[in-house]
Amino acid sequence: MESDGLIIRRNHGWDFAAWATALASLPGLWRAKSLILTNDSVYGPTSTQKLKNVVDQFLEGDSDIFALTDSYENRHHMMSYFIGLKNEGLRSTTIQNYWKNVNSYKDKNHVIHQYELSTHDHYLNSNLRTEVAFPSKRYNAGENPTLHQWRDLLTRGFPFIKVQALRDTLPGVDVSGWESALKKFPELVDAIERHLKSITSRQISLNPARPIPAGLKRYSVPSNLINDIGAVTAVRPSDATDYVLELPFGFEAAVNQLPDRVAVIAHIYYADLASELMAEFEKIPVAADLFISTDSDEKKRELLRILEHYRNGSVTVDVFPNVGRDIAPMLVGFKEVFERYEYFLHVHSKKSPYGSAHEGWREYLLDNILGTEENIRSILYLLKNANTGIVFADHFPGIRNLLNWGYNYTNAKSLLSRAGIKLDSSFVLEFPSSSFFWGRSKALKPLLDLELGWADFPSEEGQYDGTLAHAIERSVLYFCESVGLAWSKVGVAKHVAADRLVPVFSADELDSCAKRTSQALLGNEIRRANYFDKYGEVVPVLGRRDLNAKIRFNLVLPTIKPEETYGGISTALKIFRAICEKMEVDVDFRIIVTHSPVDMHASMNFPDYCVVSPDSPYDHMGKTIVNVFDRRSTRSIGIRAGDIFMTTAWWTDKYAEKILKLQRAFFGLSQPKLYFVQDFEVGFYPWSTRFALAGSTYNNLTDGIALINSEELAQFMIGRGMMAEGYVVRYSMNDTLRHAITARPKERILLFYGRPSASRNCFELICMAIASWQRRNPELSTKWRIVSAGEAYDPELAKPIVSAEVQGKLSLNDYARLLSEASVGVSLMISPHPSYPPFEMAAAGLVTVTNDYENKKMSLRSDNFISLDYLDVDVLTDAIEEAVAKAEANIGKTFPLGGIHDLSCDLSDFDPSVIASRLLEITKDRITGFRA
Repeated sequence: MESDGLIIRRNHGWDFAAWATALASLPGLWRAKSLILTNDSVYGPTSTQKLKNVVDQFLEGDSDIFALTDSYENRHHMMSYFIGLKNEGLRSTTIQNYWKNVNSYKDKNHVIHQYELSTHDHYLNSNLRTEVAFPSKRYNAGENPTLHQWRDLLTRGFPFIKVQALRDTLPGVDVSGWESALKKFPELVDAIERHLKSITSRQISLNPARPIPAGLKRYSVPSNLINDIGAVTAVRPSDATDYVLELPFGFEAAVNQLPDRVAVIAHIYYADLASELMAEFEKIPVAADLFISTDSDEKKRELLRILEHYRNGSVTVDVFPNVGRDIAPMLVGFKEVFERYEYFLHVHSKKSPYGSAHEGWREYLLDNILGTEENIRSILYLLKNANTGIVFADHFPGIRNLLNWGYNYTNAKSLLSRAGIKLDSSFVLEFPSSSFFWGRSKALKPLLDLELGWADFPSEEGQYDGTLAHAIERSVLYFCESVGLAWSKVGVAKHVAADRLVPVFSADELDSCAKRTSQALLGNEIRRANYFDKYGEVVPVLGRRDLNAKIRFNLVLPTIKPEETYGGISTALKIFRAICEKMEVDVDFRIIVTHSPVDMHASMNFPDYCVVSPDSPYDHMGKTIVNVFDRRSTRSIGIRAGDIFMTTAWWTDKYAEKILKLQRAFFGLSQPKLYFVQDFEVGFYPWSTRFALAGSTYNNLTDGIALINSEELAQFMIGRGMMAEGYVVRYSMNDTLRHAITARPKERILLFYGRPSASRNCFELICMAIASWQRRNPELSTKWRIVSAGEAYDPELAKPIVSAEVQGKLSLNDYARLLSEASVGVSLMISPHPSYPPFEMAAAGLVTVTNDYENKKMSLRSDNFISLDYLDVDVLTDAIEEAVAKAEANIGKTFPLGGIHDLSCDLSDFDPSVIASRLLEITKDRITGFRA
């Protein structure tokens, strides 16, 4: 069976939660001509013609909601295993709200009672037309017709039979002779019998559910930097989500898809293990030249004797100083091997004399990275055909609780810094424990370039930790990542629990499977959740290298929820879409939402986008939405070399700066940033941490382009010494709002912009001034409606205003009607940005009271403004009184929609074509230069 797409999600919530996930993730489904929601609770179809008949009945009928069967069990309802929606069934807000509120419940009966039994009520309450293909009125009340009357349904042309009927022993359900009832469909009978045989103790005998990453619990973060014995602790993958690529892969790689020859670098201190190791080396399916090190001539002679029968390649045995364990012989003694061979294996004769808890460690490692020719073939295919630099075995169970930095962090940090790599103890620690691993020589090049010598390694004194060799062991994957290569951890079912194994069934799946089992270490700081609690604007950033070569234009927004989308976010989306339209065809687009969940109502405004989780390996689609709102999450977002970011506020800019830092770590380059500056956000805060963080974003504009929202703000930023390529975004009324404002007779309505949550809008001052005006004019004020729009809040907050109507955040059509009818507007903004509400009020013909700020002179924008140099209660009350007096002469009159005057500005006007061209030009130049 072929499909256009697949959603992978945690197996929770049964079919209703799965459907709700699909409807939220693929909002374009609501604009489909028809939609069928079905599940796997039936066997069939008995024939493609019978299935076509019922689908045609659905598509050609007049119904909005279609079901195959209904039932009177419990109460009358349409059975949910096959539901079709079309026409008003897809457009109904009642139905959309119903699906928005579906929650994920574990208990099946709860799901049935909460959702399946209630859907019929929603359909009826929505006045939707319903149709049931095989209605159950002819059957007994309280029966489930698909179970109790399955034979009769088949004779009526019903193309399915319920799995539950044949699988379970149910009271009153007679399934004897079902094979005869389906004798005309032998292929279906065979398929059903195979499935029933696979069921043991009423459980399907498949492997346990393969892992789907649990982002909230993916890492174990220590509470202390140093443990009780003075060792440096480490951030580690949690045991439950420490995923491993399963060996062997589910496909066989051809010989020409493998390396022609590999080097095997083995330090054999214990010569009695040479035969065991040679047996493993002989399983390598390509030529494998052995480079063996030991510490004495006597051992060398013994090793040459044992290895004289090796036939899979050449054999070199050298005696080296007994320092640096197996690491120094590899990096110093056999350094030139890495110049001659592209691929290598490193092992040693491990005996683990430290205690019985480690017994079997060597055998475990060999089984997982050698073991069989099929295993090795899979590893070699991975190294040659994926962007993989190191492949190592899953950790031996006996040492999992000991995986930390130990006494090696300082040495590792110093070593990495010599190669220009910055280490932080908040990075995840992963490494090939005991240094058994396959690799590409390129992965170790930064380490080899350090030119380590024998003298750098301490004398052998039986150290179990704290040496340079131990530090190198823990640093290998950081070196690997620094050259742009990933790493993979592998294991076999014999040693690794099935729920941690990720199988690779085909070559096409290899890349996505590899992404699920590894994470980028460099640059990814894993912090405890409470680190971000104090400053909610600061969002943790975790990234992973995405090798997709396509350029992607990203918009970083706090929210896309309709109820939270005010003028600034609406304008950012408008600008983003305008630039997207001017981008080349072969560019992807992504919206990253940082500070609010993305629910179904939010995603429905983006029908051509798909909602994907941050760590999804399937985020290659052309238009995606990623939600990084959950600060507890440790899911990593994909970062490409060609990712360009547009930011919209200081906190989204901080997020993007961290991503750009990771981009530099992953690819050695970062792309220009497009910063849409919508206000001087430093002024939102007193002198404080937030004041400093907001201000710092204006210092990061040298490598990017600034779009400044309004001429006033642009001139203000220029006066502050802004150093960036900049363009001014001039005011333009929202298209929907502009068309919805009509010339209605003006009424005695005083409209004020009420947003208690935004202190710069001076909500309290407006309320005090309006109340003061009412007290000054008790008779006149009773003739006027006082309406607050902008944000929903408790009307008690608007006191001492008498009879204030709090309408909250209005739809654009409702807002347009209010603007068309109101006569006086009050909207304040203590900042250099003029803001949109006063412009909208003045353009709609309201006598509008607002304020100036430094170079902002609102009277230059419209004759309908009464603009104040400074604000206090008396000054604002006087202005409201003046506005009402002017407006009294306009009551009953109609006014056409007016305009807002443009101002001169030192910056060029925003042109989406220019910005698109500049961003693509810079991005392509940097990628080309990096590759060169």
